[in-house]
Amino acid sequence: MKYFLLIWMLCPLASLHAAGPGIRIACYNAESLHDTIPDRLIDDGDYTPRGARQWNGERYRLKIGHIARVIDELDADLLLLTEIENESVLRDLMLATSSDYNYIHRHTSDRRGMDIALLYRGSLFFPGRVRQIAGPGLPRELLVVDGLLDGEPLTLIGAHLPSQLNRASYRLRALGTLRKAVDSILRRDPDRKLLVMGDMNCTPQSAEAVRELGIRDPADTVREGTYRRVPLYTPLLGPSRRGFGSYAYRDRRFLYDWIAASPAATRGPGLRLSHGGVFVRDWMLHSSGPFKGYPLRTFRSREYLGGYSDHLPVYVELEASEPE
Repeated sequence: MKYFLLIWMLCPLASLHAAGPGIRIACYNAESLHDTIPDRLIDDGDYTPRGARQWNGERYRLKIGHIARVIDELDADLLLLTEIENESVLRDLMLATSSDYNYIHRHTSDRRGMDIALLYRGSLFFPGRVRQIAGPGLPRELLVVDGLLDGEPLTLIGAHLPSQLNRASYRLRALGTLRKAVDSILRRDPDRKLLVMGDMNCTPQSAEAVRELGIRDPADTVREGTYRRVPLYTPLLGPSRRGFGSYAYRDRRFLYDWIAASPAATRGPGLRLSHGGVFVRDWMLHSSGPFKGYPLRTFRSREYLGGYSDHLPVYVELEASEPE
């Protein structure tokens, strides 16, 4: 277990410093950030004061403060949040942060009420069209946002795909729906800078991600012409193959949260995908006991731990480049 903690802290991918001069784009699974109010339209009975998890105001406020602390330390310019119950929770979260974010939120059809939201700095990102995409395998809709990032056109697709508790075929269908969304955008505009991001519940090197999304490393010299479909690129692929990740289970780490870019976002001119990392601080991890070094989560099964999340945030940075 000591080795497990050491790997988290010495991981070259881990961010232990302030954000650099680039534009930081991140995603973070907030682990069931519910309010305390019962909602008849969703299955949130456990997350009420009388529910199985005794989710009262004190626990809710502590959770809001924890996630706000992570957001402030992460200091992303755009941040996709998953597992947010509703806009009321999002407003409470914004009041708790010291950061000045605008946000985009849409309800999803997820039975647990878990939504996706995009936080952004209005000084850098100007959103345009916002839409949701439903399809086979998706327990909750994709969030698609077109906008201008530092004056450049950019499309973001936020996703929260089926968990590992579901059959692999279910997640494969969801990846297929995501692939179709990517294709529909790039077919109209092959030079579009596009980012796919969120909790994918599979690693970028998994057979399903490679098959459906054509995940590649930006340094790979094999370009998109080799593939039947346009591939997506992530600087997180190599570290993920070496065992670094955003989620821990049975003393293994898995990069279930990641960000991938279209070819146009990996080459100049303008903003270009530079590097990425898993964001971690020691206070986000168990400091002792049998789970020392694991992300300090809010619940382990029904046991209340009062932590942050069972996931760690993941980020990439875009930097300005000159024409090649």
